[in-house]
Amino acid sequence: MTASRADRQSPCSMRDSSTKSLTMRFQTDPAPIWAFESRASAIKYRPDIDGLRAVAVIGVVVYHAMPQWLPGGFVGVDVFFVISGYLITSIILPEIESGSFSFWNFYRRRIRRILPALVVVIAAVWIIGWFVLWPTQFAQLGLHILAASTFVSNYLLASESGYFDAAAQTKPLLHLWSLAIEEQFYLIWPGLLLVACRLRLSAAGLLCFILVTSFSFGESSLAREPAWAFYGLPGRSWELAIGALLAVLRKPVAVPMPIFNVMGVVGAALIVISMVVVDQTSPFPGWRALGPTVGTAALIAAGPSTPVGRLLSLRPVVAIGLISYPLYLWHWPLIAFAGIAGVQSTPRVAVTILCLSLLLSWLTYTAIETPIRSSGSIMLRRCASTSLIALLFGAGILGAVTQWSGGLAFRLDQTQKRIADFHFDYDRAYRGGTCLIGQAQDESAFTSDCVRDVGAPLLLLWGDSHAAHLYPGLKTLEGQATFSLAQFTASACAPVLDVGSSHCRRINDFAINQIARLKPHTVILAASWWAYPDNDLVNLDRSVDQLRRIGIDKVILVGPVPIWNPSLPLALLAFYSAHREIPKRMQFGLTRMTDMDNTLHKMSLDLGIAYFSVLSAMCDSEGCLTRVGNDVSDLTAWDSATIGSIFIANRLSWRSHQ
Repeated sequence: MTASRADRQSPCSMRDSSTKSLTMRFQTDPAPIWAFESRASAIKYRPDIDGLRAVAVIGVVVYHAMPQWLPGGFVGVDVFFVISGYLITSIILPEIESGSFSFWNFYRRRIRRILPALVVVIAAVWIIGWFVLWPTQFAQLGLHILAASTFVSNYLLASESGYFDAAAQTKPLLHLWSLAIEEQFYLIWPGLLLVACRLRLSAAGLLCFILVTSFSFGESSLAREPAWAFYGLPGRSWELAIGALLAVLRKPVAVPMPIFNVMGVVGAALIVISMVVVDQTSPFPGWRALGPTVGTAALIAAGPSTPVGRLLSLRPVVAIGLISYPLYLWHWPLIAFAGIAGVQSTPRVAVTILCLSLLLSWLTYTAIETPIRSSGSIMLRRCASTSLIALLFGAGILGAVTQWSGGLAFRLDQTQKRIADFHFDYDRAYRGGTCLIGQAQDESAFTSDCVRDVGAPLLLLWGDSHAAHLYPGLKTLEGQATFSLAQFTASACAPVLDVGSSHCRRINDFAINQIARLKPHTVILAASWWAYPDNDLVNLDRSVDQLRRIGIDKVILVGPVPIWNPSLPLALLAFYSAHREIPKRMQFGLTRMTDMDNTLHKMSLDLGIAYFSVLSAMCDSEGCLTRVGNDVSDLTAWDSATIGSIFIANRLSWRSHQ
């Protein structure tokens, strides 16, 4: 098939005749990549794209429900980005070419597409939050509602990101960051495309510039600002630009069908492999996002006539794709509230949440989305758009009031308020920024105060924040136990040499050099061991061997702490709401990490070092200690893993002198 002169022109410069010719030629192409019903209408429906939506949302939902089933399922969001860029550009480009494009009509369509389900989900989340969230959480939810209503959730989450940020399970609207990125792109892209067409510039050239610039920015930002690289529009625009470029380069090409078939298989393989190989420890997006994005582009370009396209066009797959948007909106709040309520994540719970999400999504699609979007009356569509904007504006005000009021604390009784007001100054207690180094700091941030030289045998803490957790308790015993303290700890860095990120490797090299210089009597190794890949544990012998070469005779490995889901104060609030008591020991919301404890104990025996089991010290058949005194101010934990430092330090100090 030979392209005509009109077809070789920029898409922005096409005239009626060339567009008509293009439409006719697509209708005769046995494997069309793009097809328009008419010059200024929506693109011809392709069921395989709804099938792609199904694959994307299934990946995201499975990852959120049971990450171990599909560790890279979150790349489904990247699939959505490419689809969205392609579809939106395919809709507005013919309108711009024909001169019928209207910003108002475009955004009115977006309003009817996005807001009905979004407003319903936000309202439902706020109502549920009224009953189950404590004031700090509810205030945070209010702020997230305000951000969601103004489509800036991604930047709010980027600013909150960090080790000591609230657990993800306490953020029921966490997932709206991706919707914010799409809407920000749609706010900018139609205007840029219109200007390019008016100035007779190459839309493809503009998109290539956006693609290269955004990808380069995102890749370079991963090491410096990983949260902003993940959540920010500048580092994500290239993914939408890939889809938009497909829509701009929409000329038919005489390509043999077997090549399209191969493209479909390769595209599907790239998406599936990414969902299996990439995981939450992988720096992302960066080049690792090329798998799902290029794979999606290949599937869209290959068309619906390939074997993979026909699989994606199967009715059950398309049915999920049709409700993919409400399914994406509903599934995460259900998972988050289940975690807040202390429900353990099990396959049965995951399947239950999935079924409930599907039901709510189908009801939202059939009873809310479809009637609003398919109304034949122009007046009703305009009224719907105005009403939806007003409702979203109202949601934003409600969120602002909830946040400004401190989470509407009048909802709680006195005991609940005391638990809700529980506060721990972790930064001061753990010497954050000086002896507990953050991920944005390097080894030069350690200060001379990290070694307290008082002439007594030196006890040195080496590890991540879970090693720093031990410092406050050991400090209270420092004088009476006749030892001095040293602390070289770094957030998210296990005390294992030659593994982990380059940041952690430098920190650990610095720590081992300090140990060689100081020659401490005892070195305590502690970390949130379950949070690291298995090979970190396997390579723990490297650290022990190096300590022995230095001449350290006493090494104590500290085991995992009990995990309260999502935190001990929240679990106690939920328990108190049901039973009206604050137990000394509690099973509710507890994960004991017994398997990890046994693994580390056996490893310590193999390595010939001492082992301290926190679980044995804190837990019995009735549960694990929630407090070490009679008041809620004596809670043993302030987040999901922090221990009662003084309580443990007494026992650990005794072991260190055996």
